[in-house]
Amino acid sequence: MDSLRVRFHCSADQSTRTATFSRVDGEYQIVDVSSAPAATSHATWSGDELPVNGSFGTSATYVGCPGCGSDGFVCCGSCGGLSCWCTREEQFTCGRCGNVGPVSGGITSIRALGTRPIRELGGGRPELTA
Repeated sequence: MDSLRVRFHCSADQSTRTATFSRVDGEYQIVDVSSAPAATSHATWSGDELPVNGSFGTSATYVGCPGCGSDGFVCCGSCGGLSCWCTREEQFTCGRCGNVGPVSGGITSIRALGTRPIRELGGGRPELTA
């Protein structure tokens, strides 16, 4: 998979947006976040998300969260949501659940929005098809 779309929550205005990640040299890098908040029905429905494992980072071209300008992102340890984060701060506030805490470690798995047809593998595991 060369790119992913992921639900993204602004920690300042709590809006739900869509982040785009592109795969660069084996790492998924955030390259953009939609300027308009996602529609409520899309933002609250989680049935179309699939886990993606790998390394996640920030592209040199990423200009930050359009809601607040934060330059980084965090996967909340409480709810698992992806939220913006100002990398100059030691703590973050989750834009999805409101959890506040220190930032540590790295992201190795996220829930991507399913944008392609899904087929079921043996054992009931879903897989995105090309």
